[in-house]
Amino acid sequence: MADVEKLERYVLKNDKGVEVHVRPLGCLIQRLILPDQKGNKTDVVLGFEKLIPYTDSSISPYFGVVVGRVANRIEGGKFEVEGASFQVSLNENGNCLHGGQVGFDKAVWDVASYEEGKAVTLKHVSPDGDQGFPGEVETKVEYRLSEPSDSDNG
Repeated sequence: MADVEKLERYVLKNDKGVEVHVRPLGCLIQRLILPDQKGNKTDVVLGFEKLIPYTDSSISPYFGVVVGRVANRIEGGKFEVEGASFQVSLNENGNCLHGGQVGFDKAVWDVASYEEGKAVTLKHVSPDGDQGFPGEVETKVEYRLSEPSDSDNG
């Protein structure tokens, strides 16, 4: 994998001081900074400062990432679709957890669009056979930070 620390950081902000820091590795929300009533800002996302830990399956607990092709476990990594049997990659005690050894959380997603400071859309294509899964899957995720309305108290 390329030097993941060099991957762009997309920062979304609004007038109330909310910030969302998005990274293409795993379609990650790395930071969500919220101000309290006194204006003190706190990052409320559990995760890592650097990206390298997100690439290591032995320590990465899926903080802030998009998982896939599946969320949860496939027992023994085996399943059947319309009579066809599939064996997918195993990564957790003989099971397939959250998409296998190289799930969506380990992929570097493409940036489909970016509205500076307001929204970012990321895209990932998982080809037929990826991690043993059948069929191609195209996934898009949009993170958008809106301005608060007059009825918002936060």
